[in-house]
Amino acid sequence: MALSIITATLNSDKTLKRTLDSINFQNELFLYHVFVDGGSTDETLEIIDSYTRKNPNIKVILINQKDNSGIYGAWNLAIDFLICNTPRDSICFILNSDDWLVDGAIESVYDIFIKEPAVGIVAGSANIHIEDKDLFVRGCRSMSLFPFFMPVIDPSSFVRISVYMKQGVYNDRYKVAGDYDFHYRCFLGDVRYHFLNFPLINIAMGGFAERNKDIAMHEAYEISKVHSNKAFAIVAFLYRFLRFPRLNWFDKL
Repeated sequence: MALSIITATLNSDKTLKRTLDSINFQNELFLYHVFVDGGSTDETLEIIDSYTRKNPNIKVILINQKDNSGIYGAWNLAIDFLICNTPRDSICFILNSDDWLVDGAIESVYDIFIKEPAVGIVAGSANIHIEDKDLFVRGCRSMSLFPFFMPVIDPSSFVRISVYMKQGVYNDRYKVAGDYDFHYRCFLGDVRYHFLNFPLINIAMGGFAERNKDIAMHEAYEISKVHSNKAFAIVAFLYRFLRFPRLNWFDKL
């Protein structure tokens, strides 16, 4: 069963080496590592080139993202490549250019997929870092909490290619909450999840999503309206409004 990695980059040289180094501490081999670059002008491409030469057993693919479809458009380019070039039961995961894997994480995930062929997504907890300091461990929560908030930690999720083929890829009309929409669709589509109660990934806070919580909350509200009845969407909106009272809610409704 093939394992592949997706990483989107855009002037990521400050963090990318740490991200790529974490792959070397895994006990499983990878088939593809697909990079989608949005036009980096720093040393990002040189770091990818060095990584390619140091890892001859991984087929490194570099795709240039020529449109402005954002992070979800970048992921979709890589997913489309893997759909065309890997078996349906193969696994892929998205490793952001400022996150890094926990040592041995992939072995734990791979074992689940081998033992439970009906599982479509394996998701674990995450170590949350602020300014390179451990802050807390965030775990996944019950999927029944849709549409109130995102119960899955997307950077700690590993997905079979067959799930993307059946449920579709990420909706790039969203700027921040496309992962929320994807997992909501998987939940409604009866994709089988297996949750692990230990961290698989280290997440560095302060990225685009963290800086744009107002956009994320508004998009989540729109997604709730699409995937749940109106009453649930309104209740979910009120929950978020009370939880994030300082956001400029009504400017975008």
